[in-house]
Parts: sequence; C-alpha cells; structure tokens
Amino acid sequence: MTREDRETIVGMIKAEWISLRSEQEFLKRCQLQYFLFSITAIGVFLGLLHRDDVQSLLENFPAIFLSPLLIILPSWWIFFDKAKTIARIVGYLKVLEFLLLSDCPEYLKKFKGWERSLAHFRRRYEMNILRDDRPETIYQNPSPAEFALKILRLRSTHKFWSMHFITFASVSVVCLLLSIGVFQILQPPYKASIHDVMFGWIPLTIWVATFILSYKIYRHNFDLLMKLIYGRNSYDAHEYAWRKILELPPPDWVLELSEAELQHLGLLARKKSLI
Repeated sequence: MTREDRETIVGMIKAEWISLRSEQEFLKRCQLQYFLFSITAIGVFLGLLHRDDVQSLLENFPAIFLSPLLIILPSWWIFFDKAKTIARIVGYLKVLEFLLLSDCPEYLKKFKGWERSLAHFRRRYEMNILRDDRPETIYQNPSPAEFALKILRLRSTHKFWSMHFITFASVSVVCLLLSIGVFQILQPPYKASIHDVMFGWIPLTIWVATFILSYKIYRHNFDLLMKLIYGRNSYDAHEYAWRKILELPPPDWVLELSEAELQHLGLLARKKSLI
C-alpha cells in the first residue's frame, strides 16, 4: 500500500466516523422526540379531564383512557428499535477507531465503507448467520427477574434506556388501570341491549386486545433492553460482528478471556486461529 493510498483510506475512515457520529446523535434526538411526544399527548389528555363533558364521557365510556396508548405503544416500540440501530452504529464506530489507532496497512486494506459493510451485515442477518457472529458478551446474562430488579433499583448500565423503559411501562399500566371500569359489564344482571353492547362489551373487547398488545410490546422491549445491555445487541457483540465481517482480529475482551469462558461463548476456535 502506497502512502497516498493509506492517506486516502484514513481520510475516508475519518469522514465516515464523523458522519456516523452525526447519525448517532440524530437517532438519539429522535428517541427523545418520541418520548416527549408521548408525554405531551398524556399531558393534553389529562388537561381535558376537568371538562364536564369529558368527565361524563369517561363515566359512561372508561375505555377512553386507553386512547393515549395509541401514541405511547408505537413510540415505545420505535424508541427501542432506534436503540438497536444506535448499538449497531456504535459497534461499527469502535471498529473505525481501532483502524485509525492501529494505523496498520494490513488492517486498513480491510476497510469496505459503511454502505458495503451494512449490505454485508444485512445479508448475514437475513441468512441468520449473525447469531453466530454476535456471541453473548463477557457478562453473565441475568435472569429476567434479576434484570427487572436491576432496572427498578437503577443498578443496570445504560440508565438512559432503563429510565425510559420504566416510564413507558408505568404510563401504559396507568392507562390500563384507569380504564378498568370496562369490567362493570361483567356484573350481574347481564344484559344484551344495544346500549350495553356499545358501551359495555365492545369496550371490554378493546381493553383485552389493548392489554395483549401492551404486554407483547412490553415483553419485546424488555428482552431487547436486556440484549442491548448484556446480549447480542450490545455494543461489544456488535463490535465483534463487524470485526468478523471486515475480517479483522476480535476485540481485546475476546483475547483476554479464559478458555473456559471462550468455550461458553463459542469463540475458542476463533481465538486459537489468531494465536
């Protein structure tokens, strides 16, 4: 590799690093906007509760308390989907930093550029190869109960994600509890008038469907948050996947693990091939 080629590649890496850092900041701002949008929607809804006509509607149709979830649930889903994208970018940025700091011509020649590398990443994702490319990190994954306790006690890392998860989950639970009046239709005597169907059984069906959807989103985001901190969507796991795609040596934390830990992560053969 000539000196001019090296300088060209280094310049491209620096420009790409700056561009991806900007994209990372943009995604974080998007997360904050979705969160603020949800909180604003709740504030507007609560601000209407003092109106007499709204209070009368709530007494006869308590399922109206579910309406904020039309904004909260999609925002909650998108928030953590953006978090997964951020983790993927951070893993790639760590690889770019390794290339810049190593300043090794052999490694610099492996640079493919973000779009080509991302296309490779997506192909491997579609072929389900990334499951092997992104092993669990050096941390022991806690059980769901242990992880939930860590979140509630604010003992987990990435408190920004944890606090937003708690807020989204809490607001969703409050909306479901405030609309619990839909179960009044189950009290005897049972009726089947048009009024009871419109203001009783239909709202109850909506509540049950909303509860199921809320639980699914909660479970999806809970599992994703645990993977973002400890598992396959973490910064370390993404860095390892990007290094494998670019045919670079694994990160330092892999080389520092014992053979027993590497065997647990399925990386023992990978390390021995590099020594």
